[in-house]
Amino acid sequence: MSFLDELKQEVEAKKQQALESTQTRMRLEELRMSMVENKMREMFQYLTDLAKQLNDLKLPLYRNYYIEGIGQDIKLLQCDYKLAIKNATIEHKDHLKDVMLGFKCSADKTYTIEKDNPTAIERQKDYLWRNGIKFEYAEFKNERGYVYRGVFTVPAIVPVSFLISGDFDNANIAITMKNFNMLGGSEYVYDPEQIDSSFMDDFAKYLLDKPNNFSKFGTRRG
Repeated sequence: MSFLDELKQEVEAKKQQALESTQTRMRLEELRMSMVENKMREMFQYLTDLAKQLNDLKLPLYRNYYIEGIGQDIKLLQCDYKLAIKNATIEHKDHLKDVMLGFKCSADKTYTIEKDNPTAIERQKDYLWRNGIKFEYAEFKNERGYVYRGVFTVPAIVPVSFLISGDFDNANIAITMKNFNMLGGSEYVYDPEQIDSSFMDDFAKYLLDKPNNFSKFGTRRG
């Protein structure tokens, strides 16, 4: 065999190694996506059944919230559970990307918040918008057009959400909680292997303030 033939063989061997490496990586990516999506579908099915049961049971579960401007804790009933999903198209195929569990904590009350200068008014608006709290607003101006008072009418409704997102690149699942127990948000990351029947039962108990081990799962992000 000539030296040139040896070089050609070496080139072909490297091409074969690269092809096998690419195929192995693609198989691993497919397995990773499948594992994450399967767990997402399991959670969606579980939470769909859970939401239906809770909407039928109408449990008397109350939470206390402090809303800036109202100046006191308000007692709100947890109710109206809903599920929504969002798909992502990857290589011409739809995959389950997000599962959203939402509900509200509410009472048949309306509160009035008054602010007496533009800076305080804008700060209050930003605070309510940022936390997803709906309101009506009226402002009062003097003869020079200067806003000297703003009045916010705020229904006693706090929207709560749990956004469950599949991260196919990193092979994990994140849960972003917003306004649960207090205004604001937090995010936790979970390994798909953690998500089994015990995990989902503990998640349901966590939602309902039952004794649970949900805090032992996951890692807080951010």
